[in-house]
Amino acid sequence: MAKVKNGKLHGRIGNTIHRVFRGQEIVQSYPRSLKPRGQTLTENNLFGECSKMNASIYRLIKDFALRNFDYSFSWEIMALLKRNFFQKQSNTNSNRADWKKIEEATCLAINKGVLLEDVLFELPDSTLANGKLRLFFPAHTKIEHALLMKDVVCTEYSFTVIHYDFYLKLAEISHVINSGRIYTSRGFPEQVYEIELSSEEREIKDGLIIVCFGLRFFASSISYGYLNSKEINPTAILGMWYKA
Repeated sequence: MAKVKNGKLHGRIGNTIHRVFRGQEIVQSYPRSLKPRGQTLTENNLFGECSKMNASIYRLIKDFALRNFDYSFSWEIMALLKRNFFQKQSNTNSNRADWKKIEEATCLAINKGVLLEDVLFELPDSTLANGKLRLFFPAHTKIEHALLMKDVVCTEYSFTVIHYDFYLKLAEISHVINSGRIYTSRGFPEQVYEIELSSEEREIKDGLIIVCFGLRFFASSISYGYLNSKEINPTAILGMWYKA
């Protein structure tokens, strides 16, 4: 509502705003709020769907990485999902006979302080074909100590498989493989793990598969806490595949 001050109007009358600037009365149109429509509305909807997908996946990655990483990684994953699934021509629009790998997600560091290659002489690998996931951890006679904490006695590696269901819009952990604690000075033997995505317990025929890998450090073979921190927490996404 407009008011009269010193003989001049101040405030709103109908669709106009009255104000005084340097002694002169100025009348302006009242700004209108515009509802998004057309392409803008489509982009807003896509952004909302992408945000929901990212939130569902990110919470599981966050737990896997022990919450020890820069939270800007959330935006990195968000951008990756948007590029691959929420453009005008979405990858999920066409049916695929087999799983398609997203190359830009291969060995994508979750924590960028100390990388896996800073600790391991050869990186683990993952492949997915014909519904079978193959996880490979190469033999290591020793683990690089230069960047690790001096109190590290045992090391453990872990693979975690995350499945996102496009229809249910839900992310869940489908498989977990832990090496168990091994004395760091003894190194690790070579290991190959094969996982059938569809089994009696769980059937995964399509969706998005994310394989995470990480190292955890301990001061003892039976200690309760881990020594990982935000500065030293080698974790990465080894691979990402989709099938719609």
